[in-house]
Amino acid sequence: MPLALVVEVPIIAAFFPGRRLQLALTCAAVNGLTYLVLHWVLGLLHWGSLPILVGEALATLAEAVAYAVASRQPGRSFVASAVANLASFVVGGL
Repeated sequence: MPLALVVEVPIIAAFFPGRRLQLALTCAAVNGLTYLVLHWVLGLLHWGSLPILVGEALATLAEAVAYAVASRQPGRSFVASAVANLASFVVGGL
């Protein structure tokens, strides 16, 4: 998760120049929650066969909703979440 924060927080902040700090903090908080749900809770339920792409898509959607609520800019929030999560996924794969 720390790598995801290093990658995603600056991207999200860049998408919302008037609210960088608020959205950066939202990003850090919601990433923590999605990480726990996807890696800890699902692991406890033995859903280890859940494809990683489905998990990433769900995290992207959940994070986009949080950014939309925080920023009141749903379109920008969904694009920002997709870009940040894709970047994190690619960097994590390297």
